[in-house]
Amino acid sequence: MLCENSAMPIEEGDLVKITIPGALHLQMLRNVSYLSACAEDTLFKNTEVMTRISNRLKFHESDSKLVVALNARDLVNYLIEYRKEYLTNSDELVSKKAIISSVDLNDSLHAVEQWIQADENLKKTISEIDYFTVDMDVDACVVSKNSGGVVCTIADKDVKGFISSLEPKYSFPRDVYSKIKPGDILKCKVMEFDFTHRSFQLKYLN
Repeated sequence: MLCENSAMPIEEGDLVKITIPGALHLQMLRNVSYLSACAEDTLFKNTEVMTRISNRLKFHESDSKLVVALNARDLVNYLIEYRKEYLTNSDELVSKKAIISSVDLNDSLHAVEQWIQADENLKKTISEIDYFTVDMDVDACVVSKNSGGVVCTIADKDVKGFISSLEPKYSFPRDVYSKIKPGDILKCKVMEFDFTHRSFQLKYLN
């Protein structure tokens, strides 16, 4: 790498070499576990991406397949957008005589998607996370009730949700909770996906 300023004049004589660790890094950019590990130690300009990855590492097991896949995918998508915005002439940085060419990050993204598609449970869970986004309004059907809240299925699908009656963030009044019974339909808003319990935390609306 010569510089981060693509406006600087670049001449072939300026090129030095890619070291063995650097060459290995380029080869590993299609390895999902490696990409996920890189995501843990990347300085992101996009704070939303940074927060998502950080939260998964802070509250959940970072080596689970679900966390690995999501963090790797977030990293690659971020790098693709970063390259479009800040390094539009990236191919010009590599000499035509070089053994190693610049990396097509779409190949990395394809590798992540293949890894996800190979595991049916992983594919199903990630498709649910992609579909039921934060702040999305949903209909939740009460399946069961316990001392701390209710377990639901969301939007007529086999997707698990939970509303707690003990924590204020769920906005679930105790008087409403006391009258709820299995089969009732509740209007809710998606708060986040709970990686520990593999379910969506829902905020009660009415």
